[in-house]
Amino acid sequence: MVLKTPEGQVLAQEGRTIGEATNNEAEYRALIEGLKLVHQHNPEKLVCFLDSSLVVNQLNGSFKIKKAHLRKLVFEAQKELGQLKNTEVELKHIPREENTEADALLNQALSSAQA
Repeated sequence: MVLKTPEGQVLAQEGRTIGEATNNEAEYRALIEGLKLVHQHNPEKLVCFLDSSLVVNQLNGSFKIKKAHLRKLVFEAQKELGQLKNTEVELKHIPREENTEADALLNQALSSAQA
C-alpha cells in the first residue's frame, strides 16, 4: 500500500505478509489499511488505484459478492469508505504492471518472510 499526494510525495507506504490469501483478499486488506491512514490526512479527493478489477467492481456495486470469505472484507472496506464523508473517492482499476510501487513492497515483505 502506498499513500501519495497528488504531486507524488509519499505520505505512507507499507508491505506485509498476511499468510495464505488470494490476490483479491490481499487487495482488500491493503485498501482497508490504506483507508485507515487516509483518515489522518482528511483529503478533499482520494483516488485508489487497485490491480484487482473484482475488488473495484464489487465496491462500485457492479459485481455481486459471491465468495463468502470476501463479504467481511467488503464490509470493512465499505465502513472505511463511509467514514470519508467529506472526501470524493474514486476507485480505479489499473493493470498489475502499473502498480509497481505497491508490488515492490509486497515482494520485499515476502522476501523478508522467507529469510
